[in-house]
Amino acid sequence: MLLFTISVFGQTKEWNNLNEKEYSLKYPNNWEINKSGQMRTQFIIFSQLTSESDNFRENINLIIQDLTRYNIELNEYVEISKKQIATMLTDCKIISSERVKKDGKEFNKSLYSGRQRDI
Repeated sequence: MLLFTISVFGQTKEWNNLNEKEYSLKYPNNWEINKSGQMRTQFIIFSQLTSESDNFRENINLIIQDLTRYNIELNEYVEISKKQIATMLTDCKIISSERVKKDGKEFNKSLYSGRQRDI
């Protein structure tokens, strides 16, 4: 099981817990969670708008993909994913991309920013 804690600016005193078989995380209690499976996500967590001029809700999402049936290594998959992210966002910036090993499992953790293209 993977454990995630969302770091946010400002002080958050109250947290919600999301406990699933594959992962567990804590997120601020004033953020909204969507577990509908939209865009093949396990969840999307949305921040609150901070002012009347704020027109974007920051969000965090998790997508889990099983690569066992494909003949692809994790490094190749990470590069494919970076290219896909760059095509979906304007002003895309990969902030970090790192290999993580935990409980005998290996995965890649990526953090990126950008503006969502108009659909």
